[in-house]
Amino acid sequence: AIGMLVDSSVVVLENIFRYKQEKKLGALEAAVGGTSEVGVAVLASTVTTVAVFASFLFVEDSFSSRWLRDFGISVSVALVAAMVVALTLVPMLASRIFTGKEKPKQRALVWLTDGYGALMRFMLRRRFVALILMALIGWGSYQLFGAIDRDLFPRVAQREVRIDVLMERSFSLDDIESLFARLEQTLQERREELEIRSMTSNFRGRTSSQGLYRGDMTVFLREEGKTTSSEILSQRILGSLPVEPGVEYRLGRLRHYGGGGEMGVEVQLKGDDPGILEIYGDVIKERLYEVPGIKDVQTTLETGDDEIHLQVDRKRTEQFGVSPLLVARTVSAALSTRATTRMKTEEGEVDVVLQMQGGNQVSLQEVGNIQFENVRGEMIALHSVVGYAYRKGPLAIEREDRKATLSVVGNTEGGGMWMISQVVRDALADLRLPPGYSWEIAGNWRRFQESQQSNLFSIILAVILMYIIMAALFESFVHPLTILFTVPFSIIGVAATFYFTGTTLNQMAYLGILVLFGLVVNNGIILIDHVKTLRRSGLERTGAVLQAGADRLRPILMTACTSLFGLLPLTLPFLLPDFFPEVQGRSRMYAPVSLAVFGGLTTSTFLTLIILPTVYTYMDDLSLLGMRFWRGAGGLAKRLRPKPRAAARG
Repeated sequence: AIGMLVDSSVVVLENIFRYKQEKKLGALEAAVGGTSEVGVAVLASTVTTVAVFASFLFVEDSFSSRWLRDFGISVSVALVAAMVVALTLVPMLASRIFTGKEKPKQRALVWLTDGYGALMRFMLRRRFVALILMALIGWGSYQLFGAIDRDLFPRVAQREVRIDVLMERSFSLDDIESLFARLEQTLQERREELEIRSMTSNFRGRTSSQGLYRGDMTVFLREEGKTTSSEILSQRILGSLPVEPGVEYRLGRLRHYGGGGEMGVEVQLKGDDPGILEIYGDVIKERLYEVPGIKDVQTTLETGDDEIHLQVDRKRTEQFGVSPLLVARTVSAALSTRATTRMKTEEGEVDVVLQMQGGNQVSLQEVGNIQFENVRGEMIALHSVVGYAYRKGPLAIEREDRKATLSVVGNTEGGGMWMISQVVRDALADLRLPPGYSWEIAGNWRRFQESQQSNLFSIILAVILMYIIMAALFESFVHPLTILFTVPFSIIGVAATFYFTGTTLNQMAYLGILVLFGLVVNNGIILIDHVKTLRRSGLERTGAVLQAGADRLRPILMTACTSLFGLLPLTLPFLLPDFFPEVQGRSRMYAPVSLAVFGGLTTSTFLTLIILPTVYTYMDDLSLLGMRFWRGAGGLAKRLRPKPRAAARG
């Protein structure tokens, strides 16, 4: 917003300087006259820009609307303050500082103005050229935008890497602990090379995916200084881990800045039977592995732990004089952690838990030696009346909409969510599921669709608000439409910049487009307002257009340059990363904002100066035609109106 804040002051100061330089007025007279002439234009420019940010207030409450509103409020307050300064403080200081005699225009500026005037006369004589250019711009914008990929957020991975470690079930808890200690030591020895800041490990002696023990390591990467991308470092870290018998390493899904969502693709299966979901989950997994650009594919299905089922032998219980219920209660009491009773103390009641010594670490032999008393007073061992059976525990299944769900997830090497989703749909197009089962692209895809709708609504609302404000300030319904033609002039620049730089159209890009709309209409307002002022002073249309173009060429170029130079700190590190390697991580999230404004403002500035005057003449002809039609319709209505009959004489 730094470049935007000085625009109002640049326009006011330049017009004061022009009054003093060309009309030879004094400092005070030039300050008053110059400010009065552009006062309405500056007010309209600021209010239309604020209206763009006001559209954020009407966006539905979502994960991105909260910070968009904060962004819009802060920039709007700053713009209003800058406008007040431009219309009050700047003229006062100019009247005190510009007291000397001004030098004539430089030759370069005179040549530029004369060349622009010659181009304008050519365009006004051959107005059809403007129509051809506008048609080509519209067609080119449509083609380029269709080829641009779309995503939820820029693909800027967080500075952390997660490694899943799968181990055979022969590993004891001590073996797992020793393994993770060796892994941490290996990474610690290459700490500087792999840009590691810190790391954490998490493991437990329970089975999960494919009946294997599972743990994970999270490696946090350095963010300061010259850094390597998280995608490259994740592969280096994975390759540096030692080869261990019975151990498999898998790269977890990377997470991106902005909402913390996971990158990659996720396909969700829904159905009633978890077993069928598991079968088709493996089918989808194999198909995704065949898709170029998708890797590290895995399912979220977790198999249950091994369980020991006790089967009571009823013949033996009758023989030894015990009941199956007594057997069940005895085992439950020995292994359960439920309170047997409560004991009152000075600090309150305390649970009393009675169970076998060792808790969850008891062996099967110790469980079999549990004894209980039969009806004859004899002590009977548990293994005398029960048998043992090893079975798998229940599957860990998530449910959504009252149906079991299973997700197949994977990382992606490149491309945005839009293109990847199309590739995944093509790969699974011929997959036939049983009745009652379905699949869909889930995860961030739903948030992506919601954000697309919100962004489209914001853009439409912003254009409507700008038109309403300009129609009220200019007291015209036609000429605000003329100014809004600067919006499509900027779209071609956005499309070309994103296409040739390979940038996805994401949430940050839409934010930049909205900011761009508020900027580009300012040039049109300054130009068209001056045309209307000159025509009110008695100048004919063509002369007013040519004079307005010559007068407003310098301020339009100055405001465009200030805004473009203000964007360079964000734009150059993205376009020239070799020269600005230290700008990485979270700061790269805002690169699409600067690219959208930079590309769109560049094309809009030149097209506004070249084509907009011709568009103004077309819209003025349309306005005159409408007025003639309205007057003709009014005259016809008067002629068709029945004449009142003369009163009858008595």
